[in-house]
Amino acid sequence: MLINPNLLDITKTTHTNASYDFNTKIVRVVGNYHASRVQYKLPDDLVVGQEYTFSCNINNIDGNNLLTTRAYPGESEIKELKSDGSRQSFTFKLNDKNTHIYLYLGINSKTYGSYKIYNEKLENGKKDTIYVPYKQSLETAKRQYFIGGGTFKEVYPL
Repeated sequence: MLINPNLLDITKTTHTNASYDFNTKIVRVVGNYHASRVQYKLPDDLVVGQEYTFSCNINNIDGNNLLTTRAYPGESEIKELKSDGSRQSFTFKLNDKNTHIYLYLGINSKTYGSYKIYNEKLENGKKDTIYVPYKQSLETAKRQYFIGGGTFKEVYPL
């Protein structure tokens, strides 16, 4: 089974009117702002015109059952994700303006509540694969190497 690497550096995550606790992974709408969101910075080396898939798990604490997401700025599809704890994904074609993935805390223009958002992953292609941490977030000693098909491959612990 092919497992794509995680291209998303979670340390570059920001938010708008949504307090985010990096330890608990819980985010809460602040001040009833209508477009509260978590903003995931896209890596600078992505290729315009290529498809990428963002995926994560979302637990609803006291918010909406649906959240909306999109690549921002520029024209892009807006997709609804369920906040039921299951793995959710959003595939988009990168345009020359996209710099972030916006994950609205509820439906855009009607955001409210609290959510636990975790196991975020950005990968090449149209299909999400099993979650792996972002490579640079692991200590070098925790990265393992093995020979597969005659070449060295990195394996990341979950």
